Amino acid sequence: MGLRETKAARTHERVLEVALKLFGEQGYEATTMEQVAEQAEIGATTLYRYFPTKDMLLLGQFRRCVSVAEALRARPEHEPLDLALGQAVQAALDSQQGLGGQRILQIRRIIDLNPVPRARLWDVLAGSADEAAAAVAERLALPVGDPVVVLTTDIALIVFSLASDLWRAHPDDQTMSDQARALMGALATGRVPFPRA
Repeated sequence: MGLRETKAARTHERVLEVALKLFGEQGYEATTMEQVAEQAEIGATTLYRYFPTKDMLLLGQFRRCVSVAEALRARPEHEPLDLALGQAVQAALDSQQGLGGQRILQIRRIIDLNPVPRARLWDVLAGSADEAAAAVAERLALPVGDPVVVLTTDIALIVFSLASDLWRAHPDDQTMSDQARALMGALATGRVPFPRA
């Protein structure tokens, strides 16, 4: 990484820290982009170049994480899909956990209490689901809308989401990846009943 990239990464991190601090102190709605820029000691134009909207100060942190689709595409092509998908879910969760436990909890509290970033999070999740479905479809050589692709993707994303939720409820018990491994174990052993016709 060159000097320019290193400086940009430091500025990016400083802005995120300042934004979270201000959101915590005065609330998300009451905090302005100009206050964030001033506290981070950068110009407003620079701030908007990094983060075009205030909600991206929260959601932008998750966008830096590896997605399930990205992690799946990084797996060896010959690897069975169930194993590749399980490893991809764990890699994506590990990437998210890498943001730092307290930071994730703080970001999610702010998002959950504010309708605009909460709605934008749903948009981000929908986009991630579409990307994951495309990656699964590629592995199965099926169209994205094929029921097998949809069901496979949905199950993987439910594991991802539930592991994250379980971790947030009890962050000191296990990592997100450990939670996902336990959930996938329950699916593999047949302890979770599936609907039958």
